[in-house]
Amino acid sequence: MDSKIPGRTDAALYSDFTALSKLKSEAGKDKNAALQQVAEQFEQVFMNMMLKTMREANQSFAEDNPFNSSEVEMYQGMLDQQLTMELSRGNGFGLADIIVRQLGGSDLNPETLRQALQMPGDDQQLDEAVRQGDSINEALLNLAARRVAGSSLDAVTQISQKLSAAEATAVDAETETSTTAAASTAKESVTFDSPEQFVQRLLPLAENAAKALGVDPRVLVAQAALETGWGRSVIRDAAGQSTNNLFNIKANGGWSGDRVAVQTLEYRNGLPQPERAEFRAYDSLEQSLDDYVQFIQNNPRYENALKQSGNPVAYLQELQRAGYATDPEYADKIERIFSGNTLAAITGQPQEG
Repeated sequence: MDSKIPGRTDAALYSDFTALSKLKSEAGKDKNAALQQVAEQFEQVFMNMMLKTMREANQSFAEDNPFNSSEVEMYQGMLDQQLTMELSRGNGFGLADIIVRQLGGSDLNPETLRQALQMPGDDQQLDEAVRQGDSINEALLNLAARRVAGSSLDAVTQISQKLSAAEATAVDAETETSTTAAASTAKESVTFDSPEQFVQRLLPLAENAAKALGVDPRVLVAQAALETGWGRSVIRDAAGQSTNNLFNIKANGGWSGDRVAVQTLEYRNGLPQPERAEFRAYDSLEQSLDDYVQFIQNNPRYENALKQSGNPVAYLQELQRAGYATDPEYADKIERIFSGNTLAAITGQPQEG
């Protein structure tokens, strides 16, 4: 049986009453199409709630800010509504697909739900829940609830990455890139529909890079999986072209290649904060892996990490100590992916840790 969810519709804003009336009328003609639209708009509501919560988290810093006003807050609210609509036109974060499967009569089996919820670290959370006595579906649904509530830092990071791409479209931001139209069309643009597909595509490519660094290729795949949400949140330019940046390496002053400026999430004093930064853009995934090798080998601060290349856990911890990422749980998150079920099932190697 084909359990594939129909493609996403051009969903209107959930507060548009004219569109709501039209949707009600169309529901009698095509219930499945109407269900898809309703599910996407329901997902918009939760996305908007998440963005609102993120705004409120920074409200205390805005109290004495001379640039803050009720008008600014009003326009921020309008921007957030537009962002949620743009996000829902993409892959969203899985809630709409779950609703369609549940209400549309399709099987809500562990595999389809796991794919809908795919994010770094999920495998270990699910396994732990099952060991504690939950059924697999209960564990998956609980994970979905935590995803929607935004209680997981992984979820916030994932939504922030999706928000970065959507914001460029929603507010017509100036995306700084030196790529010409001709060069842009020549770039490799790969999409991944599942973690398994991501691993199968990337693992062979990671072999040479891993050999050059002396690390297990699964370490590079796990790190890229965290950085890109299993390949589904690779940074894109304003035209929607993939940067092929698997490791989210920023474009510093010494970088002469293409670059893309986007909104990103950095951790300051242990708390995630949105910032705008420039990232490197590559013509292919192979180029991204090659540049990662050069980036690690030619940067003195990663010397201790290279000394621990034979030990995956120690290598990742040294990367974090050297400041590769600002997330205080960066190494632990990659380690969970490295020792999780997804990599083990595809590589045929036993889980570690």
